[in-house]
Amino acid sequence: MSGIADGIAENLRGKRFIVTPLRLYGELLKGHLESIPNTECVVVSSTISEENIRELSIECDCVALLDCSRTAVSEVPDTVSRQVEKFGSDCRLVVLDAERGRNIENDALAAGARGVFYEADSPDTLLKGIKAVMAGELWYPRRFLSDQITSNRKRAKRFTSSPQLKNLTQRELDILTVLGTGMRNEEIADKLNISAHTVKAHLYNIYRKIGVNSRSQALLWASRNFPQ
Repeated sequence: MSGIADGIAENLRGKRFIVTPLRLYGELLKGHLESIPNTECVVVSSTISEENIRELSIECDCVALLDCSRTAVSEVPDTVSRQVEKFGSDCRLVVLDAERGRNIENDALAAGARGVFYEADSPDTLLKGIKAVMAGELWYPRRFLSDQITSNRKRAKRFTSSPQLKNLTQRELDILTVLGTGMRNEEIADKLNISAHTVKAHLYNIYRKIGVNSRSQALLWASRNFPQ
């Protein structure tokens, strides 16, 4: 890694990286995450070069914290998009210190943010959410995700011009629309009256057809490709 001392790159593998301009946030989060057995974290300034952060994201679990407490609602989409582009899709970006009621969730999700945390959220909520994001999940209010997925499902039924959507079966569309509620495969299976093994097979087909590798990427794809 060009901006990191020679010989360190090999030692970074397996560690979790927290990228943030808020050093205190990062150190507090580092302390909490390292309470998990066999977990080692490194706090990195968000001024790190684009080249280095992309390399870190590929080699390691990486989460970027974006403070939007002073960002105007109208600027959230561009701000998130720029940071996602800088860090790359392998680095999981979340929005911090959002004010409830500003309705930034839809724009943040569409721009690529993996989660939103609010000013009033407790440290325990932040820790739980970061763990979920680093595990590949999205962290948004359940009601928002439920409304989002329901809306996407209705639009998908009317939408016929996307080749990728045309390739999805109705059952695959059903599964795609409930992923954002945070259900595990077993819960999706119960809801749709199918086996967990069948859910897993459908997810594999969905990912292959739309060109993604994870639940969160599938939901981001849906938010960008289902018509508004």
